[in-house]
Amino acid sequence: MNILKRLQQLLSKCHKQYYQNRYKKRDRQRRNSLAILAVFTFIFTLQPFSNHALLSANPIHPAKSPLLVAQRSVSENSLIEQGRQHYQAGQYPEAITFWQQALVEAAPLQQALCFNYLALAYLKLADWQQAEQAIAQSFQRLADRPSSPLLAQAFNIQGQVQLGRGQPEAALASWQQAETYYTAADDLQGQLGSQINQAQALQTLGLYRRAQSLLEAINRSLQAQPDAQLKALGLSSLGTVLQVAGNLTESQQVLQQSLAIAEQLNLRSQISEIQFNLANTLRSLQSTDAALQLYQQAANTALTPLGHLQAQLNRFSLLLDTQQDAQAQTLAAQLQPQFNQLAPSRDAAYLQVNFATQLSKLAAQTPQTDAIQTDAIQTATIQTAAQLLTRTIQQAQSLSDVRAESYAVGQLAHLYEQTQQWETAQSLSQRALLLAQSINADDIAYRWQWQLGRILKQRDPTAAKATYSEALKTLDLIRRDLLSTHPEFQVSFRSDVEPLYRELVELLVQPNAPPF
Repeated sequence: MNILKRLQQLLSKCHKQYYQNRYKKRDRQRRNSLAILAVFTFIFTLQPFSNHALLSANPIHPAKSPLLVAQRSVSENSLIEQGRQHYQAGQYPEAITFWQQALVEAAPLQQALCFNYLALAYLKLADWQQAEQAIAQSFQRLADRPSSPLLAQAFNIQGQVQLGRGQPEAALASWQQAETYYTAADDLQGQLGSQINQAQALQTLGLYRRAQSLLEAINRSLQAQPDAQLKALGLSSLGTVLQVAGNLTESQQVLQQSLAIAEQLNLRSQISEIQFNLANTLRSLQSTDAALQLYQQAANTALTPLGHLQAQLNRFSLLLDTQQDAQAQTLAAQLQPQFNQLAPSRDAAYLQVNFATQLSKLAAQTPQTDAIQTDAIQTATIQTAAQLLTRTIQQAQSLSDVRAESYAVGQLAHLYEQTQQWETAQSLSQRALLLAQSINADDIAYRWQWQLGRILKQRDPTAAKATYSEALKTLDLIRRDLLSTHPEFQVSFRSDVEPLYRELVELLVQPNAPPF
């Protein structure tokens, strides 16, 4: 039996399990009107300090800022505290439930705090409308308390929402307001964080000189501080912003200094995160060996299984990108049992989809040296990817995470595309597209439209042309939104999507191609 037939049988089994699970879920929903709350996390929250006050004024760490004195009287067994615990575990819907319950009997200040918390949780779920509404409710509760330090937190979160919605001018104004309130509260950490956020807004607006001047001023302020946790955290956040802005050499220098301070002070919760960010910068600088070494160090020092796997997964993808397939094969075998032990969560779902995506890439670039051995390796690799995606789909459905489900279903469809099972690949791609469109996730919808175009091209060029055209329309929306908020991504974005345009041109120049 050849590899294609074996893979087709395997994927057909996974496809059957997928639909069986969907039908079971629908039956359960009809029998029980009580929705089961589940765990959502997002892979990018594993990036260093995305949850920290310096970038997000995150209130989940009250001991780190005088901003949240109001919450310290809250009992550890209270609804607010339980919500905080779920948030820290990446269980955002459950955190939302506890905070919504806490609103019922909370005093106005605690209500404002809850709404700030809710806005952050909605941000994690990319639910911009709910985040906006929560922040508006917080401002209402604080309207007659103009000196409340909670206003700084609210303005900082509002800036995040506004920048995410493509409103950099409004975000800049919000972060300037936040800085004013942090200064009044004598919160240096929040003040520096607001300034770093302002620099991001200025970059988004194309005001690069102002952004650079502000970043240099922030760096001078940090250099004047003693080597303490605040300085390590501030430099780490600054290094991350410099990395995104493309200032890679400066990013490397700042992150190396941050890491040295964190190691000197034995800041165990920060060391792995800084190593991870520094590895990303070194990767962008084409310092492959140094990046691989730092990813391994970040994995070794990580305090959580997710942090460990994120670092190892980045190392795995870098090995693939640099054609180090033998080492990638070895690492994949080590990672597989670790993924099998992950508890369901939103972070875990995205990690699993990412791993499956990299596995399919590994299967595609396995050297064709020995036909039998190559068949065995490819079969085992795709089998692992298919099983991983099937499990991820089940978890995403149980977590009611439509975005994660769309990613997983779409990637499973890609495996069918790889094994030339066009009908099933088309069906699953359409399902992934519908899921993405149901939550207005254009950033992933265009991927499945593109994938559908490739699949349809095998059998129906006319339908393929129409699907490619839809992908281009969606892509144009994505491009405008992305480049209006992150102009530094223009070059990489263009290189990522060039194949789509090339494939459409190839389709149009084929004999008997339908008119455009």
